[in-house]
Amino acid sequence: MTNSAFTNGLAARGHNVTVISPDREKNPPNGVHYIQMNGLYDGIYKETVKEYFTPYEVSPFAKLQDFTGLMEAVCKEILATDGFETLSSYPNDFRFDLIIHDITLGSCLLGFMHKFNYPPVIAVTAFSHPPYMHQYVGGHYFTSYIPHYELPYSQEMNFSQRFMNFLVHIYDLFNWEYSFVKNIDKLLEGKFGPGMPSISELEKRTALGFVSTHPVFDYARPQLENVIAVGGLQIRDPNPLPKELNDFIESSKKGTVLFSLGSNFNASLMSVDKQNAFIDAFTHFPDYNFIWKFEKEMKNFKLPKNVILRPWLPQSDILAHPKIKAFISHGGLLGSFESLWRGVPVIGIPFGFDQTSNIMKLRENGMAEMLDYHTTTMELIRDTLQKVLENPKYLQNAKKMSARFQDQKEKPLDRAVWWAEWLIRNPDCDYLKSPEIRMTS
Repeated sequence: MTNSAFTNGLAARGHNVTVISPDREKNPPNGVHYIQMNGLYDGIYKETVKEYFTPYEVSPFAKLQDFTGLMEAVCKEILATDGFETLSSYPNDFRFDLIIHDITLGSCLLGFMHKFNYPPVIAVTAFSHPPYMHQYVGGHYFTSYIPHYELPYSQEMNFSQRFMNFLVHIYDLFNWEYSFVKNIDKLLEGKFGPGMPSISELEKRTALGFVSTHPVFDYARPQLENVIAVGGLQIRDPNPLPKELNDFIESSKKGTVLFSLGSNFNASLMSVDKQNAFIDAFTHFPDYNFIWKFEKEMKNFKLPKNVILRPWLPQSDILAHPKIKAFISHGGLLGSFESLWRGVPVIGIPFGFDQTSNIMKLRENGMAEMLDYHTTTMELIRDTLQKVLENPKYLQNAKKMSARFQDQKEKPLDRAVWWAEWLIRNPDCDYLKSPEIRMTS
């Protein structure tokens, strides 16, 4: 979603944008051309998401190993797609003025930087400021006061937490450099030939890094000149809601609650017991309506009148409605920024990655509460809803945070587009880079 907003913003300025992605917009604007990597989600996505609904405890070290394993598996799938072959068939002297590279799951696409003779590169991520961004633009691991996203810590850590945070960061770094990079290098050499540089070298050619952060939401830290904060880039002015949805929201006496686990976590994979727990909890709030993004028909229950299910929802547009009083979310960063921008309190149910960290940041600012999916019950869901819906502090804090977030000199999308155009005009910008990125020992 962030990347499509960015590419569409560039197209609106008259740029021609070629997008290689497993996703494709139904009606892309003029100037945006998609090369689709068909079948990339099949298998990997389904099996990975199922794991997050399975109750078991995993250490942060195992989670990081699983994550790099996922990244490697995605790379193998990318190299086998028809979309990869299509872009590979472009002549080597084809001119791209800029490469925008999603660093989270796209490492195998870095080889195109070499193929197309090193146009300037922007590294982007839908995570806030992941440690592996340092591999691209430099910077330091501030382990004494910046918690790793896999740890349930705040910025105020005690000594044992700081020590664990240090260990997790170091493990993350070594796992990336000495396991993941070596495996990806072998894959790229097989596709691009023996002259392909290591991705650790390609990463360092990055000119700018775009991170999904904002001081209102993220922890304070020193920032390099070539790291640009674009948190909330995907947020636009709301579109009118479909009449059916708008009427349902308006029909509520006290307000409506939106329940969505985003695009990567299907609520239909939840156990029947958990589905029942949420439905039973919702029946305790007859003065509120509930809109639940649920990808399949719920055959096990008769839904109460105040609950509707939909396989897809215009999430940001719904959150902009003044009668939305809470957002039950998995805590993904994009949804967190949307709730923050719209001023809607959050009940977070994290499943992995940076989601716990995101919800904790909202909770520290008094606009969220958190539930553990594996241990939650109808009573916990009911009591948390009661707290967030009936205690005015959550809505007041959300509106206060929203006002701070929106008080910017330009919209995040405009900032991102300006810097992209700046880089096209000024491709030789090594003076912005930290010398650390050139150090070899």
